[in-house]
Amino acid sequence: MSIFLGGTGSSNELHDYEKGFWTPQFYGTGALSNIMTTSTNNAEYIKIGRLVYVEAWVVISSKNNASGNLRMKGLPFSNGGNYTWIGHQRFENVSNVGNISSLGGYLGDGSQVVVWQYATTTTVANVNVTSLANNANIMLAFSYPAWNQ
Repeated sequence: MSIFLGGTGSSNELHDYEKGFWTPQFYGTGALSNIMTTSTNNAEYIKIGRLVYVEAWVVISSKNNASGNLRMKGLPFSNGGNYTWIGHQRFENVSNVGNISSLGGYLGDGSQVVVWQYATTTTVANVNVTSLANNANIMLAFSYPAWNQ
């Protein structure tokens, strides 16, 4: 199927459009880096050229003894940017992270793993798995550049 933007000439044809589903997997960086169990896991993506837009709603039903800093893997494409910031996501049932002014994370260059962090007025720190309740709701939506394939 061809998609055309602003006309039907060959210069207006969009050659790279993809839509699908992905599976976010949350885990910790500690000795027990088990994948957390989710009771709800709705995630979709759209890729236009190199731009990838992802959204997801995840409910953590069990942390499965995960420990350490919170990470998420499973993105549909590797990051093609030089450390891409993912800002202002929504986490519910999170504690012990101080007076948060921003909750987000970043993707390393070539990575498919999000490092979750929070910011207060005085510091930026990693979100620890112990901050999540077993019924934590995570809603996210962000875009990033895909690695050239």
